[in-house]
Amino acid sequence: MPGFFELLMLLFNWFMFAIMMLLSIRMVIDLSPFVKKTIVGNALWYMLIAFGYALAWVAIFSSWAIWFVGGLWTVILPIITWFVMIFVFFAHGRISSIIRER
Repeated sequence: MPGFFELLMLLFNWFMFAIMMLLSIRMVIDLSPFVKKTIVGNALWYMLIAFGYALAWVAIFSSWAIWFVGGLWTVILPIITWFVMIFVFFAHGRISSIIRER
């Protein structure tokens, strides 16, 4: 049974997963009107859908590692997930700014 620190890291991990999924869904919704107009928009839309599925599996794997392995992995995996979340946040901002410009 994991201790308090592992449970806290699990909550933090799933909180980051929820934020990343929310940003990914918002990017998909923002791109939806442009999907049929360009091939690049269509490819980007499918890439974001696949990215959402990949995020779900990353959250499941990192939760498994935090729960069963513990130790140093309890700190490393949320940090890696945090870097992915920062990338998604800036990608969402960039896509939103491009859409606002047009």
